[in-house]
Amino acid sequence: MTVTVPDRRFDTDVEVTAYFVCAEALTNVAQYGHATHARVSITVHRGELTLDVSDDGIGGADPA
Repeated sequence: MTVTVPDRRFDTDVEVTAYFVCAEALTNVAQYGHATHARVSITVHRGELTLDVSDDGIGGADPA
């Protein structure tokens, strides 16, 4: 797994929310994705946190 995070802290509510969203995403990767690699990236642009969790698994989300 690759993890990239900025060198700063955020409000507790933001950090807790990001933690639980990331935990749920990684749980889905482990249970359903059949992935061999996952990546977690947190970036900040104009003070806003963006969390990206990606993997090389089979996918399966149905946008319809």
